[in-house]
Amino acid sequence: MARFNNTDIGRAWASGKYERGKGSNIFFEGDTIYSYGYHFKIARKVGEGVYLFNARGYSPTTSKQQTQVRRGLSGKVFTVVSLEPDHKENIIYYIQELMKRLNDAHRSRKFKDSHFERSETLYKELLDYIDFFKVRLLMAEKDLLGAISEECIIQPDLNGERLKMDFFNAYYERCKKAWDRRLRRRAS
Repeated sequence: MARFNNTDIGRAWASGKYERGKGSNIFFEGDTIYSYGYHFKIARKVGEGVYLFNARGYSPTTSKQQTQVRRGLSGKVFTVVSLEPDHKENIIYYIQELMKRLNDAHRSRKFKDSHFERSETLYKELLDYIDFFKVRLLMAEKDLLGAISEECIIQPDLNGERLKMDFFNAYYERCKKAWDRRLRRRAS
């Protein structure tokens, strides 16, 4: 097993030159890099230059290791909560993060533009995720993405009114119900 310092291990893993490698409390085997043990995956390769990066934290040390690995990655990085990937869980995460950022943008005075820029980046990342994994969207999900795009990113509220979260929460609940119906149909 090759040994690396923690600042180089992310780049070594991403290069694909090594099947296994170890740093200080961080290691990789094949397509996955771990913090401390197999219980916490930092990231996973899903294609040439395409990675799923764990959005969840675990400890201050793990957060530092996540930052070190992230710096070593080049290519397309999807920040998600499920590295398996569970598309429902990941899309819901993206939508929740989008709604949070958009709400912050509408409440903020000083950082309004940066919140809208982050929202737009998240929205584009979500669309790339859907495209890369060929996720088939239900009508409710398409409606929600269209509403987010039209209402908040393409034409952000310039009057400073708060984002009407009830509108988005209703779409979000419709999406969750549609996913659950789809899963029940598959199970039967």
